[in-house]
Amino acid sequence: MANTNQFPNGFQSWTEAHYEVTAAITRAVESGNYGKAIAETIETEGFVGLRDLAVDLANEFERENEGREWDGNFLESIWDFMGEKLA
Repeated sequence: MANTNQFPNGFQSWTEAHYEVTAAITRAVESGNYGKAIAETIETEGFVGLRDLAVDLANEFERENEGREWDGNFLESIWDFMGEKLA
């Protein structure tokens, strides 16, 4: 069983964040329009490093929003977060 500290908002919330982070990274890579974080990851770790980047960003998003009650603005919040992180 996972350590609950690993998922401050619960596993379900983390999986939703991870899905959206992964989708954003995938869209950026497929479009060829990506910023420093993806470029550096690919250069230093190859495409396999993008998996770790997705986990790290999902964890960061979850920590920044620990205990937050979403009121229909989850997608906008994570899209804004990813826009900043992938710029």
